[in-house]
Amino acid sequence: MPGLRWAEKDARDFKAALERQQGSLYAKVEVKLLTGEAADRAAIVDGLDWLIRQVGQGGEGDVGVLFLSGHGVTSPIGKYYYVPYNAKMESIEGRLLPARSSAVPDTEITDTLAALKGKALFFFDTCHAGLATASGGLDYNKFVNQIGDAGRAIVLASSAGSEVSVERDDWQHGAFTKALLEGLAGQGHHYKTGVVTIGELNLYVERRVEELTGGKPVELKPRATPDFDFAMVP
Repeated sequence: MPGLRWAEKDARDFKAALERQQGSLYAKVEVKLLTGEAADRAAIVDGLDWLIRQVGQGGEGDVGVLFLSGHGVTSPIGKYYYVPYNAKMESIEGRLLPARSSAVPDTEITDTLAALKGKALFFFDTCHAGLATASGGLDYNKFVNQIGDAGRAIVLASSAGSEVSVERDDWQHGAFTKALLEGLAGQGHHYKTGVVTIGELNLYVERRVEELTGGKPVELKPRATPDFDFAMVP
């Protein structure tokens, strides 16, 4: 597949933005970064298991965050797959798709979402990212209600299932990640309280991505999900 120039920088810069929160809103920030050759299928799946183990150890106030930047593809039947470094690509019905044994399917993502004990935030800067938790006709609200805790899971995806995401050399990021980092740096600080809430961040990212690309990111969350503080303004 054509290489993405800025996906690794997306991940590194998002990691740095999270780590800057340690000692302010969060007593401790733990991050596992997988880029380049380290981001193979086995490592990503093991990383999801690591996230499940870590979130909740500090209590119900823990926030689990999964960030993916890279290639996302959909199969002819609407399944979303994240394409890891070592994916074996093949042509299926005119589409270049990873072999199932070498891809990370949406079920790995949703199973992780279901298992987290604290709040769960998932950010996807990939093409067709909106299908990450909605493929196969999955109703997201119904899914979260089935987990048994409809107030803790939020997904922000860079594009709807039928759309592609955008990166540019002058940004040195994907548009979604650029907007996300700007929002965390304070541009999403709408109410000027010193803290960016997840609602403020989503509002900023939605408007900024539309401004940059003409497209709209996708927010998926239960209707009953309350807003909550996510990051201190630097």
